[in-house]
Amino acid sequence: MIKSLLKAHDKSIRQRTGLGLWNAGLASLISFLVLLFLEQQFYLSPWTKGLGLLAIAATTVCYLWWTRQQGPQLSFEEFYRHFSRQSGLEELRYAVDLMQMEYAKGEADTTSGTPIQQAFIDAAILQNLEHVPQSKLTTALEEYISNLPTARMIRKRLQWVSIFLILGSFTIFNFSDGTQRLLSFWKSYEKPNPYKYTVFPGNTTVEQGSEFTVSIGFEGKAPDKLILYFKTDIESEYRSRMLTELRNSPNAISSNSTTHTVSYTATYVAPSLDLNNALSYYLNMDGFRSPLYRTDVQTRPRFLDLLAVLTPPNYTDLPTDTLHYPFAQLNGYQGTKLELLGALNKPAADLQLFRRDLRRLPIDSNFFSTLSYLPADTLFRITSLQLKQADTLRLNLQDTSGLQNSRSKAEMIQFILNPAIDTPPKVSLLEPAQDLSEVAPSSLPILYRASDDHGLGQTRLRYVLHRPFTNTKHTVNIPLSQIRQNAIASYDWRLEEMALRPKDELKFWIEVRDNDGYNGPKWGKSDERILRIPSLTEFFDDIGEQEDEVGNNMKNISESFEAIQERYDEFKENLIDQPEGNYEQQIQLEGLQREQREIEDQISELNEKFEAIKEELSDKNLLSEETLKAYEELEQLMKEIDDSAFREALEQLRENLQQMSPEQMRQALEDVEFNEERYKERIERSIELFKQLKLTSDLEKLARSYEELAKEEAQRNRETVKAEESIRQKSEQSELNSDENKKQNTKQESNQNTSEPQKPTPLTEQQKQALQEELDRLQEQNEALSEQTSPKNEESIQELQEFSKDKLKKIKERLQRESQPNLEQNFVELAQKTREQMQMMGQQQLDVNIAALQYILQSLLNLSLEQEKLVTATEETENQSQAYVDMARQQQRIEQVFNSLADSLYRLSTEIPQFANRINEQKAQTQQRIQSSLTQMIERQQNRASLASRQSFGGLNELSYELANLMDQLQNSQPSSGSGSGGMTMQQMMEQMQQMGDQQEQINQQIQDMINDMQGQRLTQDQSQRLEQLSRQQNAIRKQLQEMQQNGGLEAGDELGSELQRLIEDMEDTINDLRGGVIDPILIERQQNILSRMLQAEDALQERDEEEQREGTAAEDPLSRPSPPMSLEELEQRIRQRLNDPNFTPFTPDYQQLIQQYFEMLRQQQVDS
Repeated sequence: MIKSLLKAHDKSIRQRTGLGLWNAGLASLISFLVLLFLEQQFYLSPWTKGLGLLAIAATTVCYLWWTRQQGPQLSFEEFYRHFSRQSGLEELRYAVDLMQMEYAKGEADTTSGTPIQQAFIDAAILQNLEHVPQSKLTTALEEYISNLPTARMIRKRLQWVSIFLILGSFTIFNFSDGTQRLLSFWKSYEKPNPYKYTVFPGNTTVEQGSEFTVSIGFEGKAPDKLILYFKTDIESEYRSRMLTELRNSPNAISSNSTTHTVSYTATYVAPSLDLNNALSYYLNMDGFRSPLYRTDVQTRPRFLDLLAVLTPPNYTDLPTDTLHYPFAQLNGYQGTKLELLGALNKPAADLQLFRRDLRRLPIDSNFFSTLSYLPADTLFRITSLQLKQADTLRLNLQDTSGLQNSRSKAEMIQFILNPAIDTPPKVSLLEPAQDLSEVAPSSLPILYRASDDHGLGQTRLRYVLHRPFTNTKHTVNIPLSQIRQNAIASYDWRLEEMALRPKDELKFWIEVRDNDGYNGPKWGKSDERILRIPSLTEFFDDIGEQEDEVGNNMKNISESFEAIQERYDEFKENLIDQPEGNYEQQIQLEGLQREQREIEDQISELNEKFEAIKEELSDKNLLSEETLKAYEELEQLMKEIDDSAFREALEQLRENLQQMSPEQMRQALEDVEFNEERYKERIERSIELFKQLKLTSDLEKLARSYEELAKEEAQRNRETVKAEESIRQKSEQSELNSDENKKQNTKQESNQNTSEPQKPTPLTEQQKQALQEELDRLQEQNEALSEQTSPKNEESIQELQEFSKDKLKKIKERLQRESQPNLEQNFVELAQKTREQMQMMGQQQLDVNIAALQYILQSLLNLSLEQEKLVTATEETENQSQAYVDMARQQQRIEQVFNSLADSLYRLSTEIPQFANRINEQKAQTQQRIQSSLTQMIERQQNRASLASRQSFGGLNELSYELANLMDQLQNSQPSSGSGSGGMTMQQMMEQMQQMGDQQEQINQQIQDMINDMQGQRLTQDQSQRLEQLSRQQNAIRKQLQEMQQNGGLEAGDELGSELQRLIEDMEDTINDLRGGVIDPILIERQQNILSRMLQAEDALQERDEEEQREGTAAEDPLSRPSPPMSLEELEQRIRQRLNDPNFTPFTPDYQQLIQQYFEMLRQQQVDS
């Protein structure tokens, strides 16, 4: 019972204490929430917050103390007495009092009472307690405790505490920033800025002396007032600047090297500042302050020196070059080593080296790690690289504080790497300077020049030979000697071994190799040149045009000389009127001399043109020896046109015109007229001989053109055979890989195909067009023959023209009608007909000329006899004798006959090129002597008459001697029968053919041995040289065959000559194949065919020699033996027979009249005698 009472007392005490604590806690919480609200709103200073928290703590303690001090504290005695009275349990009070008294005794006196006393006390306490029911005590005690004031207050305070706890928790979590600031009361916090902004550049480092600008951009609302506050480290107070809004570009703000493209609603910028010291700044926005920013000022890292060391490749032999920055580009050949060296003004944290594509290049690792503490002005190696391709290098430095030496890519140190490519050598083909066209060239002089960046190596001449009707093209190399830099080199290209034929095209060029040690040697190529071998018709057309020009020049010279003669006649008429000579006559003579010099210049130019024609025809060996000899004879005669005698006679007449006596004047005029006549004769004779020569030349050109076209047709046919043979061999090779039955069937079909006759390759449209043009040119040349004809050969020329016209017409029709015509035989017939007509006309003309010379020579001999009689008579006759009258008559008859013979001689000289000009001069002098003899006989001066008569006799004899020699020369020029006009006998041809056969067999064996050695492998250098040597040996045999063909006396159309020509053409194909390195079964088969046909040709020569031996020696030409004496009747009968013989060319009417006069004169002499 007492225990319950004690617990109730303790509970009452604790309620009173807890009430004080709760009150203090609630007061503290209220104060804290108030302080928190103030911090959240006003960002209190640390002192304010500290004092507020301290006040809250003090208030709590004071309130707790005050709560404890409010009202007396109930003692236990008061408590249970009051409880007993209020609950009506007095017995409880009694018992508690006894216990309190016992407790008080015990506290006052440590000595206990007697046990009996103690037992009575205990019994009294128990007695009183037994009268207190336990249940009633408990209920009363609980009711008493709950009705205490402190209990009621505690129950109501719990409700308020809950409310405050909830409110405090909400405030703390929602005002977390404020709570944190309040709890960290010793820290100072400011009210957050309500504006969302970005300051540029913020904290940064700039270069000393650079311009510094602060800018700010707002996202959303912007403040009304915006101020920049700044100060340097040497200043104590901040300075301020107002910021201005950027209205043109509000969306972007630049900060040194960075450009921000955030969308801002407003952008402000401060005035620029030139910084030399570090700077601190912040911005005030309507009272809100931005963080404090720091801008450090330092010197920008830069290069004190930047070097580029360029080391060219070794093969260039160029020196090392060192460049100091600034340089915009670095030039060097590919493979050049570039070494970059630099010295900095301050230690650097990073060195960046970029390519054009912004890829970083590695820096020398030995120095990169030392950049941050490398002393200034220390030269170090940045990097080393090789120039390979064009690029741009950029350098950027960054110091330890992050300051860069360039704000943007454009401001970086940059330079261009420009590696020069070692270009191929430049080769210039100086000569020939352009494409050329030449017939049968034996050599081709080449001039070339080469240059390169550094050096030249191997040089070679390359060419491709394209022949008509063939598709094979091989590029052939000819090594040349090494050329020096920019030097002009020459090479005489011998073309004989190539056996160029008409319509061939030889494309050639020069190649030179350099010494490029980086990319490898490169070949430089010159411009290509084409040597075109024109067809003979094209070449002869050009020659014909040149000859026409020569003919026109000769006519112009003749007309100019006729003008001189007319003015000379005017001079003589003036001289008759004024024989003493005057100034006007001097002027006339000077004009004649000037015109004569102009004619001499024209003749000199004419001779140069004609000599060029003759040389070209001679070099090309396109005409026969007889025709070329006629060209040479005419060339000599044309050179003799310009005789100085006429010019000297005019000069002497002009100089001595006024000092001459009448006799001297007469003699001078005679000399001028004499030389003038001779000059005119030479001009006219050259014109006539040129016409005759041009006709002969045109005929031979036509024949050669027809023969060349026949060769081309034969070549085309052979190419067809070779192509079909190649196809057949390939077909047979493929058949070997098939099964047995198919192989047998295909083989039978192949045999059937090969048994059929070969057809020529179809002509393409281009080939037909070219051949049509050839035929047109031939038709024009054939028609142009009429311009050169004379009455003696008119019928023969007309016959040839009609034959050629008909044959060419048929060829053209076949070209239009057939796709693959074989025209070889047609052209052979045209060539044979042309040569037959040319030989026939030449022989007829030669016979007539010899007969005319025989007649004139016989007449001169008769006149010589008559003149000899007069010489004897004049020596025996005295002066002034009457006998001179008869002698004068005889001399006059001799003069008349001689004058007639002189005219005939001149006309004959216009047909015989071998007729020397000195014969005509001798004739003219003899005429003068006979005239002088006649004059002296008339004057009856014995001494003078005797001398003049003897001089006339000598002149006749000399002229007869010249004519006799000329006739012998003409007779010896006639072709004899038998072995022809060539210089080789049949026995010599047989021996040479046998030797060539042995050589050909050796060549074939060497080729076969080489094929066996190769065994399908590629050609080695040694084998290529052996092939080149074999081609030269084959070419030597080909040349021997050509000489045999030309000098063997084989006539046109001879079967043996045609066989030799085919052998020559096959050998040319072999030569080309060997040079091109082509060794195949076709070559072997062709070589075997060449050998077998050479043996057949040798047999044919032997058979022909045996037939000639059976036939006996050739008949001797009767003209080559001295003619027996014949009577006048016999000579006249023979001449008349030839006049009526259709096999001889008829004499012109002038010749017939001259012959008639001659015989009448002879009869008159016989009658007189």
